[in-house]
Amino acid sequence: MHVFFLCVNYTIMTLRFKDNIKYVGTTYENIVKEFKKKYFVFYFNSWEHDLYNNPMESLIGELLMKIASEIDLETKETTIKNDVKDRLKEVGSKVLSRVIKKITADIIEIEDFTEPKKDNTPKITSIRSQKEAVNNLLQELSNITGKRILIIVDELDRCKPSYAVELLEVVKHFFTHDDVVFLFGTNKSELEHTIRSLYGQGFNGYKYLNRFFDFEFSLPSIDNMY
Repeated sequence: MHVFFLCVNYTIMTLRFKDNIKYVGTTYENIVKEFKKKYFVFYFNSWEHDLYNNPMESLIGELLMKIASEIDLETKETTIKNDVKDRLKEVGSKVLSRVIKKITADIIEIEDFTEPKKDNTPKITSIRSQKEAVNNLLQELSNITGKRILIIVDELDRCKPSYAVELLEVVKHFFTHDDVVFLFGTNKSELEHTIRSLYGQGFNGYKYLNRFFDFEFSLPSIDNMY
């Protein structure tokens, strides 16, 4: 099975800002309501995180917080300790370990992260091993939720160019697990401008973005709906 990357292209023109937000917000709510039947839905506002240097850490960290906030930690204690913690050690991210310690402080001992044993903390020495670690983590998170995971990435066109490009590359090359689906909500035209601002005005931003998205559909222009 192939992991799917969908792009929802929307163009907001001249209506008042609050009307724009109402339109996009309602659309998002409808998408979530429909997909929640089969997926664990996670919303990631990329613009709120583009001050961080590592998109992978911010994306996985927020996903873990979302899942941990919605599951019963008492009944899932063994899974949290044995599965998620071990995968976090494989990823080797201090940011992720701090996130998990914060939301599961009563379950996971702090020293498990700060002083890991040498024999059970494999070092990531290649892209291949890092990719494997990320997808093992995603598999276990899917097992915890009992559903496939739908990750909705919004506001990518508003991010600083370097973060937007790195997030796309990270998602495409590392988040390849079959139980994960990505949906990008963005103004694709603006995103193309963002890409060109990084690589130069002669760079083909349209062709570059088409490398990432398996499917694309556009919402009707908001001006045509009133």
